[in-house]
Amino acid sequence: MKAMVFPGQGSQFVGMAVERYQSEPEAKKIIDEANEILGFSLSNIMFDGPEDSLKQTEYTQPALFVHSMAVFKTVDMTPDCVAGHSLGEYSALSCAGYLNFAETLKILRIRGDAMQNSVPKGEGGMVAVLGSTVEAIELSIKALKETLESEDPSADKIRARAQDVTDSAMKLGEAIYKAEAESNKSGNDDVNSETTNENNNDDVVDADFEDLNKTDK
Repeated sequence: MKAMVFPGQGSQFVGMAVERYQSEPEAKKIIDEANEILGFSLSNIMFDGPEDSLKQTEYTQPALFVHSMAVFKTVDMTPDCVAGHSLGEYSALSCAGYLNFAETLKILRIRGDAMQNSVPKGEGGMVAVLGSTVEAIELSIKALKETLESEDPSADKIRARAQDVTDSAMKLGEAIYKAEAESNKSGNDDVNSETTNENNNDDVVDADFEDLNKTDK
């Protein structure tokens, strides 16, 4: 079985689809049609950037979809199934025939605009937390929120650096690490208590904790 999986936001790069545009008539047709539907030259942003523009989700989302469609229409493979990650789900739906090209492009343009305008430019950020649990993340977010809403002097420091996404990720990661450590310590205490009752000579073994992977995104 052959499958084609389409990427989500974060896979864009300046120069995307330019070679395919120059060498594949079908790809050129798709990209030119996208320009016409959108009413501006998306291809210029895809091919030449600047990167800051391409990274804006109002352009990123249609650009990735158009690129995916150009590849799908020109690659020498007929997949048995298609799938996608996040934004890539729309590409998969279009390639499977559930949404046509024009309507999918318009949907993603609206989706990208809505997401772009939901937070003022230059504010906020996104991080990915790997290797943790929902419970630990919820506990750490609650703790950080309580700190920010308190008169704790450290809250001012956190607020002052809130726009530094990497720093925010580190703060969140440290909080998650502590939450997991406390959770595991509690669990280990229960186990150690039971073990001690059975054999008072047993040694207590501390749990080992791996550093969490923290990704700036």
